[in-house]
Amino acid sequence: MAFAGEFDKNAMCGVIDIGSNAIRMLIGQVTESGKIKKVMKHRVPIRLGHDVFVNGVISKNNLKKTVEAFETFNDDFNRFFVKKIRVVATSAVREASNQEEFLNAIYREVGLSIEVIDFHEEADLIVQAAMSALDLFDKTFLLMDIGGGSVEFVVGTHRQNQAISLPLGTVRLLEMTQKASSCRMELEDKIDEFSAQIRRFIQKHPNTITHFIGTGGNMECLGYLRRLLFRRESRFKVRYHELDYIVEELFRLSSYSRMKKFELREDRADVILPASLLSQFVLCQLELDCILLPGVGLREGVLLSLK
Repeated sequence: MAFAGEFDKNAMCGVIDIGSNAIRMLIGQVTESGKIKKVMKHRVPIRLGHDVFVNGVISKNNLKKTVEAFETFNDDFNRFFVKKIRVVATSAVREASNQEEFLNAIYREVGLSIEVIDFHEEADLIVQAAMSALDLFDKTFLLMDIGGGSVEFVVGTHRQNQAISLPLGTVRLLEMTQKASSCRMELEDKIDEFSAQIRRFIQKHPNTITHFIGTGGNMECLGYLRRLLFRRESRFKVRYHELDYIVEELFRLSSYSRMKKFELREDRADVILPASLLSQFVLCQLELDCILLPGVGLREGVLLSLK
């Protein structure tokens, strides 16, 4: 998807984020004030997490699809005169036993090097993206980034942050349950296995967390559903009572019905279930009224790192 408007071709940067549920590309630039100007973005639904969390390896079929996606991204980078490129990979590639084979194949076929980043760097980059989009000066926030393989929790301020990563990613959770059904009880049980760790992390900062921020494609989907179901103008937050209603609506419908009623992609209609339940649980623990949804994530943080 391209964005209209003028841009400085001498400052063009390109980013690729290899996640567990999809591979995302972004072309843009960072203004002098530190804001992101997006020129083009694209998402390819290649679920590497299904391979890795079930079999431990990235399949040859998904490697082929990844190479094809990268070739398209490279064409876009050339078309927009991209000068700086950074490619990062997270949970699925981190855990793949054939990680080296995957990285070498991409470099051999497309000529792009991939950085496999740890969760600390992943969290730092996402926080930078959120701080570029929200006024968080002198505020203490909890940021939750829901990915396909893991969930990063960050408590931070504009000065410093602390992060943990838990294996509660949406693709991983679905693979651990009867994913063909709505399996709400199973998903809640899996989340409950990590509830004590989440509570302990939050309780290290009693009465200081004033903002709850949600990032990742599923969180943006919650904002979209909020606007759709409640006829709100904004998709950049969701309130507690709205989230409760959204959760009930999602689990009331089959995957096909969710796709049809809400116009969701197939690879969003399933992962939104564990994401909505986890969001509901954390918001309840914080006793706050809403989740802020800045509409940015890892790829925007990586873009900022190229300034």
